[in-house]
Amino acid sequence: MDPFEEDSLAYRLLQRGEQAPASQQAPIDWIISIMSLTPEQYIRAGSGSVWHVRDLIPEDSPRIRLLFVLESPHVEELDAAAPVVGEAGKSALRFLQGARWAGQSLGEFIVHKHAAGDARLAVMNVSTVPLQRHAFERTGVLPGLTPQEWHWLGFTFRRSRAKTVDATPDPRANIVGRLLLDGLQKRTESLRLDSGCTVVACGRFAQRYARQLCGLPGAQLEVPHPANNQWHPRKKPVPNNLVRVRELFAEVA
Repeated sequence: MDPFEEDSLAYRLLQRGEQAPASQQAPIDWIISIMSLTPEQYIRAGSGSVWHVRDLIPEDSPRIRLLFVLESPHVEELDAAAPVVGEAGKSALRFLQGARWAGQSLGEFIVHKHAAGDARLAVMNVSTVPLQRHAFERTGVLPGLTPQEWHWLGFTFRRSRAKTVDATPDPRANIVGRLLLDGLQKRTESLRLDSGCTVVACGRFAQRYARQLCGLPGAQLEVPHPANNQWHPRKKPVPNNLVRVRELFAEVA
């Protein structure tokens, strides 16, 4: 894709630049200024930034029965502006549908469900902006964190084994973690969930945040992230929680 085609991220940056404050009228100057960010500023920008990927949440519905919580957008998700539409999303839906799987991703399946008026499935990412530099490989534009900051965010921060968001020995990680948790909490509070809604926390990173959410009405299930075919173990039995997720999915899909 040409980075300045009409539907590209770079093009949207230029469009946003046309509406910049008077002191930043030149689009290219505005792009340079917003791309000089610390990890905290980048995360804090969140849903107000052009790197935001929306949650797949139905509008005006009290009927969400199964809510998947994952980590953050990656290459395909940033490209499509929708979560869990890449290879991990395809692997997830292949597990959930079994022999009925026709090549769709979980994100695509839920988009079609919502369009048909079925609001029982939803997906949220802990972070609505990518946490890995590699996610921007198709955009032609990269937020201006330094290579060291990208490494810290994409590896040190993401791969922490802390059980809670503020239990790391790194004060900066605790600050960024709290920003993400506060944002996720605010977004979940705006949801209309069924009283029996089950939250499926996919992967260690998402589980760390889902455990600390307040006010959820139903149960939580912790499962591996669907990337790298982790929902398709070859030498071990399928974990009980994944079996239960497939059962719950069959009830609403």
